[in-house]
Amino acid sequence: MNFFLVEALKNFKTSGTVAPSSKHLVRTCLKKIDWEHTHFILELGTGDGVITEEILKHGRKDLTLISLEINETFFNHSKEKFSGDHRLIMLNDSAFDIADIIHRYNLPKPDIIVSSLPLTLFKESEIILMIQTIHDNLKEHGTYIQYQYSPVTLKFIKKSFRR
Repeated sequence: MNFFLVEALKNFKTSGTVAPSSKHLVRTCLKKIDWEHTHFILELGTGDGVITEEILKHGRKDLTLISLEINETFFNHSKEKFSGDHRLIMLNDSAFDIADIIHRYNLPKPDIIVSSLPLTLFKESEIILMIQTIHDNLKEHGTYIQYQYSPVTLKFIKKSFRR
């Protein structure tokens, strides 16, 4: 059994899936990013780093990418995998702490927030809080990208993000 599957099965509540995101899914999620004008991306839920890898592949040389992963095994894996890229700050922190993290690193609000969080596994109150936290900490006219396998949480997202 591969690394991702074993860890995902052990910690399904935090991974929300048993398979890593496909390259096609990742490219589809990121295809409309204006890489030349994107300076700061916040990634929520690094997993095994497939989105992280694509962001670093296309991102500017002066890009700041903060990637949050609460699963310690995925965090350590990705931290080691991308250790040579100075643009990435890997944190073993919760996405609920976005405001504190931005403040801690003295950064502006991110241009883009990319989320792989398994929102369907959150309580309704947690979904509402997470979406509000993302909305409040995203740069004005910034982009929020949330991929999910179920449309169940879309109603919560649409309350804060009309498009």
